[in-house]
Amino acid sequence: MAAKKTSRTRTRKGKTSAKRTAPRLLRAPATAVAAVPHVVSYEQVLAAAPGDVPSQSEYALCILAEGDSWFSMSGIPGDNLLNELRFERRAIVVNAAYPGDTIRHMSELSTSMPLRRMLFEKNFAFDWDVFLLSGGGNDLIDSAGNIIISPPNGPSEDPLDYINRQRLAILVQDVQAGYRRIASLRDTSQNLHNRDIPIVTHQYDFPTPRDSPARFLGIPIRGPWLAPALDAANVSDPRLRQAISDHLLVALGTGIAELANGPDPIPNFHVTNTANTLDRADAKATGVSGDWQNEIHPSSPGYRKLGDKVVAVIEGLNVGRP
Repeated sequence: MAAKKTSRTRTRKGKTSAKRTAPRLLRAPATAVAAVPHVVSYEQVLAAAPGDVPSQSEYALCILAEGDSWFSMSGIPGDNLLNELRFERRAIVVNAAYPGDTIRHMSELSTSMPLRRMLFEKNFAFDWDVFLLSGGGNDLIDSAGNIIISPPNGPSEDPLDYINRQRLAILVQDVQAGYRRIASLRDTSQNLHNRDIPIVTHQYDFPTPRDSPARFLGIPIRGPWLAPALDAANVSDPRLRQAISDHLLVALGTGIAELANGPDPIPNFHVTNTANTLDRADAKATGVSGDWQNEIHPSSPGYRKLGDKVVAVIEGLNVGRP
């Protein structure tokens, strides 16, 4: 569904809303390069004076981002997708993402204070051009130990025998419901600024189950994630482990894509197809391998490849200014 062009000056109760001046931290740095977005955190915005917003004269594209560790600033690992976006216009990204967050948690309206504030609350809401989401990956990872099972009839060469398909279907349905709740928050009658803005999200590429946790200063601090679930199911064959993991990611990606092109699509919802974008990691590698930093997080070059596809979707929406 094509997005209509979004105006930067919105109408509120019949009156044109006045443009507001951005606090210094949200202004484009003097050394800013047009292609590199200025990424600031939601916490930085809260520390600014109430009512201040990104200067509409300085940025051609204003993006609100919410998501998991693929988006999170100062997360582990330090690389993230937002820092690898490259636009031909000057852009700002205000990032409310948190490492390890799930789409189910993000979508709980009672706990979505960042989204409520940034989308429609007085003195906080900006006029956004794009609402960029990253969610579902952590939901799957958190449930992997429950979805991956030992076959009841003994070892098998069929990857589907190691997957509880009912639990996987419920997980995908929960992720879809989470996205729908977030879209409902965008479309609430209280939202006078951003009711029609496009939501852009992405699928996930195929990680390699392996003993490769996230590290800080070389010390393992989190993960691995898929490998322990496969170990618990007594799956040792690397090809079978990969096939099981791939099936989970295909199911999740298909579920997310259905929100855009299924029988009951979310209005103005756009999914970036990122499957088979990254070079896979070696199953024996414990560190950086292929386009992956660790088991489930891409490296900086990997995020750049994914970012190029996300940017292509956003630039095709005809929003913002030249």
